[in-house]
Amino acid sequence: MGTPINATALGSTVHTATFTDDDPIPTLSIANVSLDEPATGFTDAVFTALLSAPSGRTITIDYFTLDGTTTGGSDYRSQSSTLTFPAGSIKQTIVVPVLSDVIPEPNETFYVELLNPFNVTLNTNRAVGTIIGVLPSITGFSPANAPVGSAVVITGDHFSPFTSSNTVFFGAVQAVVQSASSTNLMVLVPAGATY
Repeated sequence: MGTPINATALGSTVHTATFTDDDPIPTLSIANVSLDEPATGFTDAVFTALLSAPSGRTITIDYFTLDGTTTGGSDYRSQSSTLTFPAGSIKQTIVVPVLSDVIPEPNETFYVELLNPFNVTLNTNRAVGTIIGVLPSITGFSPANAPVGSAVVITGDHFSPFTSSNTVFFGAVQAVVQSASSTNLMVLVPAGATY
């Protein structure tokens, strides 16, 4: 303060204000994800973590992936890290790459687990990732009838290109798969086959 002109300085008074941070702590939910198994390479399963309300505080929560009927490393890339919500934000994502698989199989699951919440309450602590598998389908046989030991070509979709990953039965008797591609299997009619 400068020197007063035609005035008298009275001194200064300090006032203190106290603000109580009484905003409620938000809750966090994470959504399940379903996606088709990629034909090649990988595709991302994107899990959305959502707060019930924005917060004036930074929020953190740890996460990791966990096998269900899947296997980390061959069906998906295992993940573990910390998710951070800057003050004022309400949405973050966790990305888990899902890998292609040459072996046809039914739907599989894995989990994203949440733990160690800081400045947040968990509404759900687990999300389910479902990889929608593709099972093989048969569209035809050639020839339609053949004696034991003869080769039969089975046509269709989503066969494994690996002979050992395909199983073919003629009635209750298992056949030997001689060659395989994604659309054709060549098998030998086994003894005792009802074909």
